[in-house]
Amino acid sequence: YFGYSRLTKKEKKDSKVCIPANVVTEMMDAIGIDAMLTVDLHIPQIQGFCKFPVINLDPSYIAVRYFKEKIKNQEIYKKPVIVSPDAHGGQRVDKFRQQCLCE
Repeated sequence: YFGYSRLTKKEKKDSKVCIPANVVTEMMDAIGIDAMLTVDLHIPQIQGFCKFPVINLDPSYIAVRYFKEKIKNQEIYKKPVIVSPDAHGGQRVDKFRQQCLCE
């Protein structure tokens, strides 16, 4: 978990920069980190701060498989409502909905 990835600063319209993440990745580089494995980075651009390889795992396929099966077996509503806690997550929610066939 990369906790500093949610602390963003808006510099320009439609542009966000994660300054604390940059500082943390510089410290990680300074102590000799040679790679980082994360789960679901809040802002994928953080990978650009790193001077070492970053592997960002996306666990959504597990949830998609689970909900597709539940919808197929009519164990949950055929048209569930899927929401996001913030504007950035809207695109992820839409992708998730499409993958689940929650039209």
